[in-house]
Amino acid sequence: MKRRPVDLAAVKRARADLRELVRQHPELTLPENQARLSRRLAEEFGQEESPMPARSPRRKTAAELVQVVHFRVTPEDLVRLGALAERFPMFSRNALSRAALRVGIAAIEGNPSLLLEPGIPAKK
Repeated sequence: MKRRPVDLAAVKRARADLRELVRQHPELTLPENQARLSRRLAEEFGQEESPMPARSPRRKTAAELVQVVHFRVTPEDLVRLGALAERFPMFSRNALSRAALRVGIAAIEGNPSLLLEPGIPAKK
């Protein structure tokens, strides 16, 4: 049986469409919704196991991410974050923001003088 070649451009377009769908509907990434989708796909394809891969163990679940923090950022920082999100499309902008926060906190803990650099506003 001859296998059809994979249309890599179509795969790239489909992945971009899926990323956009998740951006518009972040609730799709909640564990309970993923489990429901996995069950539905298993029913649809008549499989005992869903064709969807298991959630990566390095990711936090919605239950683990219970605190919401809002803060203002400069347009430049938002552009930099967007550029990182494009460079690393496997991570959401939220995940990249959390990583930047953790890395930044670790850097400040190691060298508090970083807070004295220009562009870091003092508490009013």
